[in-house]
Amino acid sequence: MSRWVVCTAFLAVGALETCRGDEDPVAKAVRPFLDQFCVQCHNEKKDSGGLNLQTRLDVETWETIARRVELKEMPPKKHAQPADEQRKAFVASVQSELKKLPVAAGHPGRVTMRRLNRVEYNNTVRDLCGITFTPADDFPSDDVGHGFDNIGDVLSLPPILMEKYLAAAEKVVDLMLNGEPAKPEIRRYEAKDLKPTAQAEVKRRNNRSYRHLDKAGALFVDHEVPWDGEIVIRATAFGAPFPGDRKIEAVKYAFEVDGKRIAEHRLPTNTFTGIEAKAKVSAGTRRIALVLLNPSPDEEKNERRTLGVAAIEIVNPPNPVMRKPDTYFRVMLGDPKDESRERARAILSNFTRRAYRRPPRADEVERLLQIYDSARNDGETFDSSVGLCLQAVLVSPYFLFRVEPDREPDRDDGSYALNSWEIASRLSYFLWSTMPDEELFRLAEQGKLRDPIILEQQTRRMLFDPKAAALVQNFGMQWLNLRNLATVQPSRKDFPVWDEKLREWMRIETEMFLTSIIAENRSILDLLDADYTFVNERLARLYGIPDVKGEEFRRVKLTDRNRGGVLTQASVLTVTSNPTRTSPVKRGKWVLENILGTPPPPPPPDVPELKEDRESAKSASLRERMQQHRADPNCATCHERMDTIGFGFENFDGVGGWRETDGEFKIDASGTLPDGSSFRNPAELKAILKRDVESFRKCLIEKLLTYALGRGVERHDRSEIERISAAVAADGDRFNRIVVEIVKSDAFLRRMGRK
Repeated sequence: MSRWVVCTAFLAVGALETCRGDEDPVAKAVRPFLDQFCVQCHNEKKDSGGLNLQTRLDVETWETIARRVELKEMPPKKHAQPADEQRKAFVASVQSELKKLPVAAGHPGRVTMRRLNRVEYNNTVRDLCGITFTPADDFPSDDVGHGFDNIGDVLSLPPILMEKYLAAAEKVVDLMLNGEPAKPEIRRYEAKDLKPTAQAEVKRRNNRSYRHLDKAGALFVDHEVPWDGEIVIRATAFGAPFPGDRKIEAVKYAFEVDGKRIAEHRLPTNTFTGIEAKAKVSAGTRRIALVLLNPSPDEEKNERRTLGVAAIEIVNPPNPVMRKPDTYFRVMLGDPKDESRERARAILSNFTRRAYRRPPRADEVERLLQIYDSARNDGETFDSSVGLCLQAVLVSPYFLFRVEPDREPDRDDGSYALNSWEIASRLSYFLWSTMPDEELFRLAEQGKLRDPIILEQQTRRMLFDPKAAALVQNFGMQWLNLRNLATVQPSRKDFPVWDEKLREWMRIETEMFLTSIIAENRSILDLLDADYTFVNERLARLYGIPDVKGEEFRRVKLTDRNRGGVLTQASVLTVTSNPTRTSPVKRGKWVLENILGTPPPPPPPDVPELKEDRESAKSASLRERMQQHRADPNCATCHERMDTIGFGFENFDGVGGWRETDGEFKIDASGTLPDGSSFRNPAELKAILKRDVESFRKCLIEKLLTYALGRGVERHDRSEIERISAAVAADGDRFNRIVVEIVKSDAFLRRMGRK
C-alpha cells in the first residue's frame, strides 16, 4: 500500500470485539483516543473513506494517520475536536509504537536490473566513444515511474528499441573509427573575380552582378587544386540573344580545363541557370574557363549574342589521405601497423572494460574475438573486423543494462555488499547520468570505493564537476515537474507576454538556481525561500526587478519577500497553471506532492469540471467559484488544505507575473491551514512551509533516494530515511549532505539477494 493511500480517510479505528484477540499494537496503545474521536465514523459497517480497520494497519497508514491528526486535518471540523495535548500525546504514542515494530530495522531492498534510459545512453556513448552523436534522440520515449524515467521496473525493451540499438551501434562505431565524412572544399569566384580573354565588363541584372561577354572568347579563373582527383565545376549563367528575335540561335557554351574541352551545351534564354561539369585533374594550378562558342557573326544586323556569368564555383577533390579522427586512436590501441590477433584482444579488453563498467571475463573477450576471426577470414580489414566486435559490445546487455549479478548474502537480512565496480556505476549514473570516469575506474580497480572516507571524497568531487549538471537536468527538472514546461501552451490572448523565448528563459533560471544550490552547498531551505535568483532583462521585467538589461543571465538579490525559491519562479508557476488562468488546485497539489510529500489521492471520477466560460468568470472570483464547486464534503477534506496553499500563490498569474486583481476581482491570497497557521500573502505562506522543515527534508530525501536507486521508496527504507534526515539536520540542512548520506547508505551500497 502506498504511503499516502489513505490520505482522505476519516481517521478512526473501530472498537470491534472481533479484533481484540489480535489487535494492532499501535491501535491498542491509542485506543482511548480512537474510541472518543473516531469510532463513530469508522467501523465494520461504516468504513468512511474506504479505510478498513478490521485488519492490521501497515506502517505507512499509521504514519499518515499521525500526520493528519497532527496537522488538525482530522477529525473533520464538524466533529468533536481533541485538545492540543491530546493530539500531541496521540502522535507521540503512534510514533513510539512504530519504532518497536520489526520493520523499522529495514534492509537495502532489491533494484530491478536497469536499462540505460535515453539520456544515460547518449551520455555514455559520448564518454565511451568521444563523439557528440546522440542516437537515443531517435529512440522511443522512456516510461516514467515514481516521477522519474530511470526506474528499473518500467524501463522495458520493446522490439523496435532493439532495432534502434543495432542501427545506433553501427553508426557510432563508424563515427568513432572514421569520423564525420569530410566536407568538400569549395571555392567560389564572383563575377568581379572572373578574367576575360576578350572584351568584357561587369554589369547588373535582376539585382545580381555578372560578367558580360559578347565577343569570341572565355571567362576564366586560375584555380589551385590541392591533390589529384575529380573536381566539380558549377556556374550561374545566362544566354541572351538580342533584340529577342526567336530565329536567332541560342547561346552555346563550353567548359574547359587548361584548354581542354570537357562539356558543351546551350543556355536557356534570359534566365540565370545553374550549370555543371566534372573533370579529373592532377594537383596544381588549373585554368577553368567558360567559353562562348557562337558569338554574333555580324553585329551590324543587330543579331548579338551574350554570355552572362554571375559566378563560378569549384569543388575540390576529397583528400585521398584523410587523417583518422582522435576517437580512432582512443580506441584502437597499439601500433597501427600491427594487425595481430593479440592487438585485437588488447583493444577489445580495454573497450569492454569501459563499456561494461567492469573488467571483462576472458570468455567474453574470446567470444568477441571469434567475430573478429570470422570477419578476417571473409577478407575484412583489421579495422573493419575490430569494428564489428565493437558493434557487438554496444548491443550487449552488459552495455545496455546496469547489471548487478546475484551473490551469496553476507548478512542475516539476506543482502550482500556491492563491489567497487558496481558502486562506481551507481555513483556515476546518480550524479552524472553517465558511465564512471577514469578516476572512478581506477579506485574501483583498487577496491577502494567501499572506504567511507574515499566514497565521500569522490561524491563531493563529482558534485563540483561540470557533469553534475545532469543532476539538475535529470533529477531536479523531473522532481519539479519542469519537463512539462516544454509542452505547456499558455494563451497568448490572456498572457501577451508569453513567447518561446520566455519559455526557454524560465527553464534557464531554475536550472541556474538549482545549480547554485549544489555548487555552493547551500541549505535546502533556499529551495523554499531564497533572497536571490538568476534573471535576464525579460524575466526581470516580468518580476518587476529594475536595472537589468540584455539577454545575459545574472545573479540578482531579491528585495520582495514574496519572491524567492522555486515556489515563486515563473517556470513552476507556469506548469501549475491552466492555459487561460491560474490553478490553485494544481499549485496546492504540487506543493503537497513535491514539497511536503503528502500527495492527495486522485479525484472521484464523477466530479464535474469548474465552469470556465467568460460569463462564469465575470460572475464571481475564482476563489468564490471554487468554494462553491467543492461543496461536496467528500472533496472538501482534501481541498481544504490543497486549495488553501494554492490560493496563497494567487497573486502570481498564469506565467508568473505579479498581479493585484484577477479581472474585476481583487486577489485574496490569505488562508488558514488545518493546523491553525494563517498567512496573508506568498511570503507568509513560504515562512509556514519553511517551519515544517522536517516534512520537506524527508520529502526531498525520498525523491533523491528514489532517483538514486532507480526504484520506489518502500517501508524497509524508513530507518535509512530517518538516519539521513538526522544527519542532514545536524549539518545545517545542506543539500550536498543529503547526497553524501544517500551514497553512504545500505540502500545504495548493498542489495538483497534473490529469494
